[in-house]
Amino acid sequence: MIEEKRTPGHTGEEVRESEEQKAERLMGELLRKLGWTEEELENRAKGDKAKARIAENLRARTTMTWAWIAQRLRMGHWRTAFNATRNLSKSKKRSSSSNLVIPDPIRTR
Repeated sequence: MIEEKRTPGHTGEEVRESEEQKAERLMGELLRKLGWTEEELENRAKGDKAKARIAENLRARTTMTWAWIAQRLRMGHWRTAFNATRNLSKSKKRSSSSNLVIPDPIRTR
């Protein structure tokens, strides 16, 4: 893959395509862990917590933009995806301070 052996000869287009393939592969893995199909993305709310966790994962592990992530996860505007992941972070901080454990459906399967 290009990301493993990137040289000055690789164009921006090739690198972007490779990153998108990586993001799509990761997306497929995360959907399988949740037991979801593509249709489930349409049926879930834009700010769904599981969608937010997928968005958080994609953003941390790829170079895809918030706009791409929001479109791919059917979250509407990119700010919806951003705010949903930010709200996850806030709730994680609150739960850790209150010792309340909220299981992460992506990591527990």
